[in-house]
Amino acid sequence: MKRVSSKLILIMILFIFAINTVGVRAAVKNKNADLRFGVLSDVHIMDQNKKQDDKFKNALSMLKDFTKDDMDALLVAGDLTDSGGKLSYEKFNNIYESILGKKVEKVFAMGNHEYYTGLSPIESQKRFTQETGQKLNDRKVIKGYNFITVSTENAALEGAFGNNTKQWLLEQLEECNRENSQKPIFVIVHQPVKDTIYGSDRDCTDELKPILSKYPQVICFAGHSHYSLYDERCIDQKDFTSVATGGLKRVDFEENMINRSEFKNKEISQGLFVEVNEKRVTITRIDFLNKKVMSNKWIIDEPCNKKNFKYTYARKLIRTCPKFKDDGQCRADIKNDNSVEVTFSRAYHDDFVYSYKITLIDKDKNNMENEFMFINDFFSGSSPDNYKIKLSNLNKGVNYKVKIKAVESFGNESSNELQCDFKI
Repeated sequence: MKRVSSKLILIMILFIFAINTVGVRAAVKNKNADLRFGVLSDVHIMDQNKKQDDKFKNALSMLKDFTKDDMDALLVAGDLTDSGGKLSYEKFNNIYESILGKKVEKVFAMGNHEYYTGLSPIESQKRFTQETGQKLNDRKVIKGYNFITVSTENAALEGAFGNNTKQWLLEQLEECNRENSQKPIFVIVHQPVKDTIYGSDRDCTDELKPILSKYPQVICFAGHSHYSLYDERCIDQKDFTSVATGGLKRVDFEENMINRSEFKNKEISQGLFVEVNEKRVTITRIDFLNKKVMSNKWIIDEPCNKKNFKYTYARKLIRTCPKFKDDGQCRADIKNDNSVEVTFSRAYHDDFVYSYKITLIDKDKNNMENEFMFINDFFSGSSPDNYKIKLSNLNKGVNYKVKIKAVESFGNESSNELQCDFKI
């Protein structure tokens, strides 16, 4: 057996260490990209809240570090501020310039929170343009690629886009298409187009869909929902490509989740880094709070060609079902107030478990008494080994059964389930 020198062993150890420590940065930077830009939304800078300042600083610093200070533009899809105050805009601008300087192109759209000023919509718009130096609706060409910002016209949650704005958008898209129908066109708007990405089932706009749908090369970035980028439904392709932008304030999700109040205000800080060449757009999701890049990149080849669209709802058909381990447990602990606390083991999935469907059955009548959806804490990037849920207002003397199924984000349910019986 040949002896390996200590010097060679040291070199191998250092090499392995280097791979592990630069992995995150290497996952982001593509040397062959023609264009690189970051995408944020829902920054919510406040007059008197330092926490949001720090989250914005951290996000910009990480984008700058990941790209080795080689970023062409920063897109912000609305809600730069929490209430459109002058001091909030001043803080936003100071933080931006202190980290990114003046060489990174600004591409900002107004969100509904920019109208929470106590002023009229017109005066709020004037403040936005004066404080940011951005137009309400604008088309910029950066390194040969078109960026179109479309701002909502008042504080309505679902957005407001008048006929003049829609006509202007149509004209800009048509001009971009005539110039080069093969290149992607990046559209930035605060409210998502309804029934596209995860979170676009409420407080969204139908106004822009007929226009955007004419141009498959459109890649539309939208914020507003505060839904987590860990979910693969945050990219959607039908007639064009829609992409969610995460947010820097708090997480949100569907209103029908029984434990929504527990997590609704949990802090998140997520955004995107985008690299572009003429026929490929690569999108990397970043969890700024946990300082990590999310699993797989979204790669859009030939955005103009709908035949290449792979981020459709048909993904559900090829996704696996979650599964509980064979030793998974479900236990019911009776309380004194006609309630029970159910503890159950987590399920597993090759992406993540989105939620749990909990069915309460009256065994004596052999019928379902209630059904609940319980959100999993997937948005933090990790899940606990066990969960607890309290079921209240139960009837004394009734024999109950609880059945629990795991559900992944596209709705596929687990192939097995957990059960437990109890009597109040």
